[in-house]
Amino acid sequence: MADLETISINAPSLGAELTGTLDSKNDIALFRGIPFATVTKRWTHSETTHSLHQAFDATKLGYRCSQGNGIVLVSGGTNDPLPGDDEFKCLNLNIAVPKESLESSQPLPVMVWIHGGGFAFGANSVARYRPQAIVAHARKCGTPVILVSINYRLGALGFAASRDLAEERNGGSKTHPVGNYGLIDQRNALEWVNQHIQDFGGDPSNITVFGVSAGSISIHYHLLAEHALFDRAIMMSGTAPVLGPLSMELYEKEWNRLCQKTAVTASTACERLEQLRSLSTAEVLQNYTPAAMGPVADGKLLPEGWTYEDSVANTRCKEFIVGDTNVEAIIFDGLLKRLPQERFHQLVDGAFSQQDAEELYSKFGFSRDTQSEEDFRKAFRLLIGNTLFNYSHFGIANASRNSDDWKDNVYLYHWEETSPFKGPTYGYSYHGLCAMLMHLNELSNCPPETQKVSLEAARIWTAFAHGQKPWDAYSKDQRFMRFGPNGESGMHSFESDNTRDYGFQNWLGEHIGEVGKFVRKLTLNLEDNEV
Repeated sequence: MADLETISINAPSLGAELTGTLDSKNDIALFRGIPFATVTKRWTHSETTHSLHQAFDATKLGYRCSQGNGIVLVSGGTNDPLPGDDEFKCLNLNIAVPKESLESSQPLPVMVWIHGGGFAFGANSVARYRPQAIVAHARKCGTPVILVSINYRLGALGFAASRDLAEERNGGSKTHPVGNYGLIDQRNALEWVNQHIQDFGGDPSNITVFGVSAGSISIHYHLLAEHALFDRAIMMSGTAPVLGPLSMELYEKEWNRLCQKTAVTASTACERLEQLRSLSTAEVLQNYTPAAMGPVADGKLLPEGWTYEDSVANTRCKEFIVGDTNVEAIIFDGLLKRLPQERFHQLVDGAFSQQDAEELYSKFGFSRDTQSEEDFRKAFRLLIGNTLFNYSHFGIANASRNSDDWKDNVYLYHWEETSPFKGPTYGYSYHGLCAMLMHLNELSNCPPETQKVSLEAARIWTAFAHGQKPWDAYSKDQRFMRFGPNGESGMHSFESDNTRDYGFQNWLGEHIGEVGKFVRKLTLNLEDNEV
């Protein structure tokens, strides 16, 4: 990166002096690759670290978690060289601080970014989420913040679970559950921020987490686990319950497959674990499921069942924003190649009564007759996207109206500004677009209307971290903020919004349990190539 010089600070709580870099263009200090936890053995929980070498070099990005190659939708032109992967040295974080706050006695609100990637891909070093632009914009808007971005273990390394691991942990506990290693990594990162961010000018009593996709889902899981180490949250495109937590049976199935593929045939749990831990990182990743297997419903940390109406204790987190894009299910387009229309009809008929199957076809635009590839894809996107994402966000906001904890504290949004980038996502408000645009790194590659919405979203997000109300809570009159299209942002109801089809919403709400189960099973089986 250009225009960088070094800058050093003393961090008493860490017993170290850190040397970072100064982005002189934006006057933002960057401290990178700071380890927040340690782990030395596969499938064990990390432990938060509270000290550093006396002189710590924080000028370089830290390792990513070891991972395969994920699908990346069009993301403009912002890219950086990868920092390298490591299974055990990946638990690091980056901090971006307005330079002047390092010498100020007034601590700043802290925002913690949790990346997405289907719990299998991603890192805190992804270029389209560089922190400098949004931190500089927050300062310009009079709501300066410190931004922390974290790593966590992914895929089989972060989220495998099995009876073997349960036996080793004697069933697990709330603090050290069976599986959910990546989720505990996140919690340890938040613990580190609470303990040490004051050394960087941050206010540990004013922390806002925000994330997209798997990062957003993770935030909701932290709320479900009732151990939120943050004061506010922004969830972009992802929540429970349809997206999980998933049952232990699914993880056991994938664990047995891993053993079979790697020729692990030992007769005891201890011996199987020893053999699996002796495999290389690459062998584990190559032989584990490619499906988005995130946190498991272990019954200790995360509930085995959850509905929109269940009460989640509001112990620290005061309020949250939740929302989505128009075409969330575009990320599943590649799976359609594995799903002949005739097979889809068979699966629907096997899962629903004749009446419900015909209602599903009618509501989402399917036909018993052979459809064009475009028409079938459009109906598939509508069903999958709204079941896994859009309806869940509405369901959570709607349930908040009757919650003593969350009434007047839940804010719903829809992102309708479309992608200006050439490629398969051009012209769509697609999964992850809102998070990429509001980081402002692609601003110069966007037309004026996209710039306008991106800047407004970034302003609102960072002002929310200061405790400012983003817009009217959903409970007030059941309205949401609509970002775009055509550069315009404003409040809408489902009746006034003409950018989406809501004709299925009541029916889906009445059948969300069975439809959610069907859609989740379908997508997991497609990812495993088992349909």
